Amino acid sequence: MSSADPTASSGSVVHSWFEGGTRRGSTDLGGDALAQHATSLGDGTLDVFAVGTNGTAYRKHFDGTSWSRWGSVGGTFTSGLSASADPAAGVIVLS
Repeated sequence: MSSADPTASSGSVVHSWFEGGTRRGSTDLGGDALAQHATSLGDGTLDVFAVGTNGTAYRKHFDGTSWSRWGSVGGTFTSGLSASADPAAGVIVLS
């Protein structure tokens, strides 16, 4: 299981992973986020979405081996965001 840590200092996005309920490590994904949410299609990948200080949504993807760079997914958010995955359809919905 993994999570994005909303309490990370200075608004950065931190990915922490756990095994058997024990925290096994953390990686600072960078960025300056006002809100963040992570989801997975269950295939060993992870998608992290964050709202930047400019209100734009960004995505960072983990392919099972390495992380992509942050990329804009557009839109303007004035509050938090949510991401949901449908593994059967291979679709991630961001709202």
